Amino acid sequence: MLPLQLLRRHYLISLLIFCFIWSVCYTQLAHLVGHSSKSTLEDQKLLDHHSRHHPIMGPCVDRGQFCDKLKRFCNDFKYQTLINKECRATCGRC
Repeated sequence: MLPLQLLRRHYLISLLIFCFIWSVCYTQLAHLVGHSSKSTLEDQKLLDHHSRHHPIMGPCVDRGQFCDKLKRFCNDFKYQTLINKECRATCGRC
């Protein structure tokens, strides 16, 4: 293959892996914040507000309970293989 084709293939694979990790982080963080299947409309609005401001889960502006749960998730040994650099950077901003 030509170098350009290899680069495109590598880029697409990296993009797919990032999307998978992002979806796992988002799902786990939503669960940690307490959004279960019984979540209210207000909870869902809050979750949507957070997700609009940051690619992983939301802004760390509130510096409250959200940041504590985010840090616990980022430091959870069970999820270390799924946590990417962007998630760690988000934890650092809290």
